[in-house]
Parts: sequence; structure tokens; C-alpha cells
Amino acid sequence: GYMQKFQFVKDYFLAKKMPFLNPYTQPAVDYPGAILTYIFDEVVAFNILILFSFPLAGFFTYLLAYYITKDRIASFFGGLLYAFSPYHWIHAYYHMSISQIQWFPLYLFSLFLFRDTGRIRHGLLLLISLLFLILSSYYYTLLAMVITLLFIIYQGIYLAISKQERGKSLKPFVIILSSITISGIIFISILYKNIHVIYKNLPEFAARYDELFRYGSRPWGFILPPIDNPFLGWIGKDYILSHLEGGTLVEHTLYIGVIPILLSLISLYSWIRGFNAGATLAVAQNKRAGASPAVAQNKRAGASPAPTSWNFYLPFLFILIIVSLLFSRPPIMTLFGLKIHMPSHYLYQIIPMFRAYARFGLLVYLAIALLSSAGLSILLKKRRGMLIAGLAFLLLFIEYTNIPPFRINHILPTESHRWIAENSSNALIVDYTREGLSGIPAVRRLLKNNLMAKADLEAYNLFNTSDRRLFGIMKAIGARYAIFPGEMEDFIKEMGIRPYREFRDSFIVAVEDTPEPIILRLYNDFYSHIKMGKEYFRWMGNKGIIVFTNHTDKEIEADLTLTLQSFHIPRDLNIEIGHSDRWYSRYDRRTRRTELDVIIKDPRIWNIRVGPDEGEYTLKNFLFKPGPTAFKIIPYPEAQKVDEALHNGDKRELSVAIKSYEIRIP
Repeated sequence: GYMQKFQFVKDYFLAKKMPFLNPYTQPAVDYPGAILTYIFDEVVAFNILILFSFPLAGFFTYLLAYYITKDRIASFFGGLLYAFSPYHWIHAYYHMSISQIQWFPLYLFSLFLFRDTGRIRHGLLLLISLLFLILSSYYYTLLAMVITLLFIIYQGIYLAISKQERGKSLKPFVIILSSITISGIIFISILYKNIHVIYKNLPEFAARYDELFRYGSRPWGFILPPIDNPFLGWIGKDYILSHLEGGTLVEHTLYIGVIPILLSLISLYSWIRGFNAGATLAVAQNKRAGASPAVAQNKRAGASPAPTSWNFYLPFLFILIIVSLLFSRPPIMTLFGLKIHMPSHYLYQIIPMFRAYARFGLLVYLAIALLSSAGLSILLKKRRGMLIAGLAFLLLFIEYTNIPPFRINHILPTESHRWIAENSSNALIVDYTREGLSGIPAVRRLLKNNLMAKADLEAYNLFNTSDRRLFGIMKAIGARYAIFPGEMEDFIKEMGIRPYREFRDSFIVAVEDTPEPIILRLYNDFYSHIKMGKEYFRWMGNKGIIVFTNHTDKEIEADLTLTLQSFHIPRDLNIEIGHSDRWYSRYDRRTRRTELDVIIKDPRIWNIRVGPDEGEYTLKNFLFKPGPTAFKIIPYPEAQKVDEALHNGDKRELSVAIKSYEIRIP
């Protein structure tokens, strides 16, 4: 979908010389994607945006963690944790915009930096990072609003109660509010039409309230490893799959990990003990550098501000975790029999278009990454600190990796598409596997521009796969191959068509292999499971229905020969034959079976007597009209229990068996 979107946005701009905007536009994703599509192509653009989100997320988290801890190794650990979190992995597979998580650490870094320095260039960085964040996804706009409001409240309280902050200028605080206000104004001015359209057509865009329960976080989502983890996925796989309750693995993959939690608890313990991390880390770094703390402090003076005490950062990060967990929950939580409305319930009253509140888990990952960096920076000062760090990196890899297997998606979605690309140079293709492929230029190039567009399928009525003229239309327009998803194989075979090539996920039908004009479409009330082939007997009870379909648009005169045999004694068959498109089912209490029946208008009657020995019975010169023709068979005497005749314990009631059928068209 995103590749088509990049192509469309690029073409729109080139044609109208203005950017494209609608309620589904995400400018910080779609516009870079369109530019990269113009420079390279849509496949390269998609890969660049997905792949670069990992190093950018890691780098910005590293900057943020280093600003707090002043420890490169610990900061690198935090960058890895956030960039390769299970949340990022799984959304990178499915949601391009949600995978752009790199702007949160950059925004928080600029927020902390500007809060401490008050410099204009840092305020500009704050404004730019916030704009990238809120223009990458509507969901991240919501998350940015929450983290920003939380920071403003926290900063205000901290200014009021902290002795260290007394006498400081309120200028940075005021400029932060101004930057956020300016960002909000720019955001609204860019997307005003979209927001107006959304609220004007709110029923169309609003999520259902019950979806908030399905896509709210579950405690086990944070505790159990992802099922695609090759080392730990087995631990909770069965539990996770049985407790999704209509949700998806994508939204409920929020595993934090044991090592990040332990490191975060170490930082919490240090803070509770009144650890001044800034001073302690400065002393430790100076010892490694062979300089006195005062000398090192003087060297840093003028280059960058001294790190603020963890007395500000750590409480904020722990509060952020608690608030994010509350916002991620479903709208109602029951505690000791008491129903408690969670934040998502109240947000739904104002902005009902959001449903996946589990995405607040991303803020939990960011806070945990920073706290883990802080905890690891403390351990690095210990004896054998490097050994501990190496062990932490190894265990994080085990907890967060999801390879093998490597996940590489071919631009051609099925093996059938790839077979045609390799083996057919000039063949018109009808595709039933996925809509919109023909709109991707890379697909058109690989398939030599032979994939029929959606508009063409609609124009020729090829979307209706039950239309008896389906393959006749394909032949008329010159189509050579039709690609179907694997689940349609039985349906196609019932039409008398056999796949030309079969693969794990799909199959190909060669249109030139014309199916028989009259095919067996359905039979009912015969004692068999699915197939009625020429090599099998199929016994019926007191009624049987066979339906043949003429899938052409002309009447066909043919001879129908049935090979029949009656059970035990001769039986007379009364066969009603005629065109029928009216069906109904009824439940037989005696046999405890649901039976299908048909209504045949103006039936033709075919009476034959069938003996216990196998014989052929032919209906000559019968006119098969276009569409279904039903044969409703009633035996006399009625079906008889096998056990009554053969005394073999067989409780079935049988009357006549059909061994084979043959249609001869003059």
C-alpha cells in the first residue's frame, strides 16, 4: 500500500505542482517516500524508510542516553534496546508510519537539552523534531501530546518544589510552551482540511468502542516473549495465541525483557539512595582519563553544559512508564469487582478515531531504554564492569532477536507471480490474490506490464468468480494466465478446471486449457465426503441431488449417461430434471442431518428402473440451459438399512449408487 502511495504522491506533485493531502496523508512519511521514489523507485524508497528507522532510532536514543549518563557503552546499549525492540520489529513488518519511532528520542533529547540550556538553536531543534514526530503518524501525534503535557506538568512542579531550581530563569520553560504552541499551529494549518473532513464524517472514521478492548495492552504482552523469538518464543506461544481475544499479535507484542527491567531497577535503587549520577559518573570518567574531577569539569565548561542531576530525569522517566501503561490499557479495568475507567475511555469521547492504545507501549520502551542505560552505567563502574556489560548485551540479543528466519518480502507476493515473471515474456494475467498490484511500477516492470488493472477487471466483470462465463471472458480478452490464492483451489476444481501450476501459497490456471462446457457443480445426500469421480461408488438414501452447470452463455444439447446400481433389490427412480437457482435446507430429525433441497420449475420427469447389477442409463438429447441444471432423484421402494439385508452391523440406509457419469456433446 505504501509503495502505491509514494508513487501516487509523486505523480500528483509532478502533475499539479502541489503536495497531496487527504485524511490518510502522513507528510513526514509520504513526502520523503515520494522524493525517494522520484530519485530511485518505490521499492528502494520503502526499504530506505523502513531500514533507516533502525539506525536513526538507535542513534537518537544514544544521544539522549549519553546526555543523561555520559557513558558511551551504556548509551549504546540503550540505543540498541530501543531501536531493536520487539515493538519496532513487528511494526516494521506491517505499518510503515508506526515503524518511524526515531523521532521520539530526538524530541525528548531536544526537550531536555533546551530545558537545560535555553539556547535558540536547541529550541529550533525542539520545534523541528516535534513537527517530524506529529507529521509521521496520527497515533504519534497523540503520544506526543501526552508526553509533552506530562513534561510540562512535571517541569512546573519541579520548578516549584526543587531547591536546585530556585532563582533560575523561567525563559526556557516559556520558550518550550511557545515551541509546542507553534508546532501545534503548524500541524493544524497543514492538516486542517483533513481534521475537518474527519470530524465532519466522524462515523466513517471513528473506531468502534469494543475495538479499544481488542487493541488495548494486556499484562502478558509486556511479560511474555514474542512468539517469533527463536530462543524464547516457545515460552508463552500457546498462552498468547489463546488469549488474543480478537486482537492481533502486532499490537500485543510489547515484551520488555528481564535484563532491561533489572537494569532499570538498579537505576531506581541508586536514585532512592540519593545517588548524584552526574557527579559520580564524572568522577569515574576522570579516573579512567587520569585527570582530576576539577580539571575535567573545567575542560567541559564552555563546550557543553554539565549534566543535570538524575533527581530530575529519573523520576520523570518512571512517571512516564506509569502514565504510558495506564494509557495503553483497554477503556475499562475491573479491580476487586470495581469497574475503573482508564484514560482511553475518556480520550475516545473526544477523539474516537483512535483504537490501538497499546501503542503507548512505545513510550515504555523509550523510558526503559534510558533507565537501562543509567543502570548499566552504574555497573560499569564496578569491578569487572566490562564483563557485566558484555553479558548484558548478549542477554539483550537473546531476548530481543527474531532471526532466524530472515524476513525478506519479494515485491511479487506469491510464487505464482514469480514463476510467471521468470517463464512468460508476453502474457496477459488476471490476478485474484491481491488488489492494487498493477498500480506498483516495479510489479509492472517485472511482469512486463501484463497484469490487468483493477479497473479492467471491473469493466469485464471478472471480479465475480462465480460467474459461469468467467473463463470465457478471459479467453475473449486474450488472457493467458489467471492467478488464484491457494484457498480457492477446491472452488476452481469444482468448475472442472485443473491448475496449470500449483505452489504453496497460490496456483495458476492456464486460460487456454478450456474447461468442459458442462461440469459437475454439486451433489448432495450421497454418502461421500467431497468428490464424485468416475472411479467411485456413491450411495444415496431416500433422495439425491446432482447439479450440472453449463458455464457458457448458450444452450447445449447433450447425452447424459449415469452408471447406476441399486442396493439389494430393483428400485424405480423418479428423477425430476430442470433449471433451478432456488435452494433451501432442512434438518431431518430422523437421520440428524441437514439436507439440501431444490425447487425445479416445470421439471422434466425421467423414470428408470435400476437393478442390483451395475448398468448404464442414458438420457438422450437433453438441453442444458446456461447455468445450473438440477437432477432430483427419488427412489422406490425407499432406502433400506444395510444391516437388515446383510446383517453386518452397517446402520446406513441405502437405495442407489452412482458409479460414474458421462456427458456426450454431439
